Amino acid sequence: MNLLVEENMIELVKKTGKSTIYRITNYEKFNQQDNQEQDQEYQDVEEFDNQQDNQQITDRPPTDNQQTTNNEEGIRKIKKVKNKYGNFKNVLLTEDELFKLENEYGVGDTKTAIEYLSAYIEEKGYKSKSHNLAIRRWVFEASMNKKNKPKEQLPERKLAVL
Repeated sequence: MNLLVEENMIELVKKTGKSTIYRITNYEKFNQQDNQEQDQEYQDVEEFDNQQDNQQITDRPPTDNQQTTNNEEGIRKIKKVKNKYGNFKNVLLTEDELFKLENEYGVGDTKTAIEYLSAYIEEKGYKSKSHNLAIRRWVFEASMNKKNKPKEQLPERKLAVL
């Protein structure tokens, strides 16, 4: 990177503890592609060192379950789209999160947990930043307790003959 900066091919825009942002200078001069519109679209590059954030900046278009957004500085970020699940369509999970839950807990238990959380959100107005984390932390346990809890039997009623 230092060599590219010294050669005036890129310039440092912003540096933080977790990321460094560079801008390509004289992009047209260094790019050999014919399509000038595409050349203008991908000028900004950003590198992330944050290992917790699995989202990456790329020059490829987003896949079906991703959404491209631009922040104030015009830097492209890709967000994974969350799909709606459950009876009330209020449990938000990415396809990747659903796949991991099904692999770890099984398809049946995952479906039961999603339905439990969906009903809970609808009934109580529960709000969470991450439904994936809520399912992992307490929904599986709560849905299994409800499933395994013996139903209370009502005492037999005797009818009096008059």
